[in-house]
Amino acid sequence: MLSPVTAAADSTVTITGTLTNETAHQQLGSANLFWPSGFDVTAASVSPGSASVAASCSLNGFAAGPCVQLRTLSLAPGESATATMTVKTPSPCASYTWQIEAKQANSFSGTPGNDLDLDSANSSLTTQVTSPCATSVAFDTQPHNAFVGEHITGTDLDPTGPPPTVDVLDENGNLLPSSKAPITVALGDNPTGGRLAGTKTVNASGGVATFSDLSVDTPGDGYTLAASSPDLTGATSAAFNISTPPTPPEPTYGHTVEVAPVSGDVCVKPKGGTQFQPLGGNALIHVGSVIDATNGTVKLRAAKRRNNTQFQHAKFSLGPFLVAQAKHGRPYTKLTLAGSTGCTQATAGAKAAPSYLRHRRHRRVYGSGSGNYRTSGHHGSGSTIGERQAAELQEPFASTRSRRTKWLTANRHGGTFFRVDKGTLVVHDFTLHHKVTLHAGQSYLAPANR
Repeated sequence: MLSPVTAAADSTVTITGTLTNETAHQQLGSANLFWPSGFDVTAASVSPGSASVAASCSLNGFAAGPCVQLRTLSLAPGESATATMTVKTPSPCASYTWQIEAKQANSFSGTPGNDLDLDSANSSLTTQVTSPCATSVAFDTQPHNAFVGEHITGTDLDPTGPPPTVDVLDENGNLLPSSKAPITVALGDNPTGGRLAGTKTVNASGGVATFSDLSVDTPGDGYTLAASSPDLTGATSAAFNISTPPTPPEPTYGHTVEVAPVSGDVCVKPKGGTQFQPLGGNALIHVGSVIDATNGTVKLRAAKRRNNTQFQHAKFSLGPFLVAQAKHGRPYTKLTLAGSTGCTQATAGAKAAPSYLRHRRHRRVYGSGSGNYRTSGHHGSGSTIGERQAAELQEPFASTRSRRTKWLTANRHGGTFFRVDKGTLVVHDFTLHHKVTLHAGQSYLAPANR
C-alpha cells in the first residue's frame, strides 16, 4: 500500500509503502519496488531491513529500470514492513502506477518460482499527481530568419539575438515556474530537407527551456520548429526562412586589399585618414592606407591580376607600410616603408610605446608569401618574382612552382637594406641605378650616397 495516494505535481514529497506478508507459511524476505516513469526516488529506508536506491533492477517480463531495493526483511506470515521514500514527482497531472516484485529470500535470490504473488485486489500501487500541473508547451520567443549554419534567434539574420524559448504551461495556459520538464525541438515543416543541429533537448528552468545553438544546414522558406515533452501537448513555432549568407566582397585590384591580424597588435590608418584604428578582424581596406605591424603580424590578400580573378597572399610584420598597386605595366602590390607608427597608441589598454620606438629613423618590414610584391625604402626596392620571371631567371624553384619568398627590407642610416631568407628578390638600387638579384642567404645595401 502506498500513502499518500495523491501528490502535488513537480514537487518533492515523502511516500511510504507498506508490505504485508499474507502467506500462510513462507517468509517475505526481499523486494524490488519500481517507481513510474517521470518520478525520481532520491532516498529510501525501511523498517525492518535495509533499503537502497539502484539505477538498474530487473523485473520478470519487463525491461530493467531503477528501483528501491528492500532487503533482509525477514517478514513472517502476517508481519509488515514500512518503506519511506523521498520522491520527486513529474509535471503532468495523471495517475501513475508503481510495480513490485517480492521474493522469499532475504537477498532477492532464487528462481522465479521463489517469487511471492501480489494481492492485487487488496493493494494500492498508484499515485495521483494533482494540480498545478503541466499540460502543454508553447513557444515564447519565436525563431526568426537565419543564415545557413548560423544560430537561429529571435531576431532576423542576427546570430547574437535572443535564443528561441519554449514555456511549460499549466491547465489554465499560464507559465508553470516550478517545471523542469525536458523539452525537445525538431524540424516541423521542412521544405528542403534540411537538418537541425545544436542542443535539441533542454530541461526547463523556471518553466522555460532555452535553445541557444540551433541551426539549419540547408536554405529554404517556411521552416518551423516542433516542441514536445513527455505527456504534454506539443507546439509548433511560427515559420522562418533559412538563407545562404551573402558572399563577402573580394579585393579589387587598384582599389582594395583584404587584411587580417595574425598576432600581436595591428592597426590601419585609412586612405585620407589621420588616425590609426585597431584591426580586430578581416577587413577590406583601400589602396593608399597605412598598415602598422610594428608590434604584430598581418595577413594581406590582394588581387594578383587586374581582372580580379586570382589572388595572392603574404604575411608582413616589424613595421608600418603604405599599400599601393601598380597602375601600369606588370601588376604588383607595393609596400612602401612608412615614417610614422600609431598602432600602440590606438590599441585600447596597451602601454605607450617608448620614445625610441615611436621616433626611430630605421623603418623595416619582413614579408613571407607568394605572388608579386614590391617593398620600397628610401634608396631601393625589392620585388618578389612570379613563375614567369622565375623561368626567365632560370631559378631552380621555377619547376617546382614553389614561389614563396621570405625577405627583409629596412631603411638604415647608410641606405636601404635587403635580406633574403627564402626564394629570390630582385633589388632595384635607386642610387646606383641598377638591379641585383638576391637568392636565399644573400643580402644587399642600396647606399644612400654614391
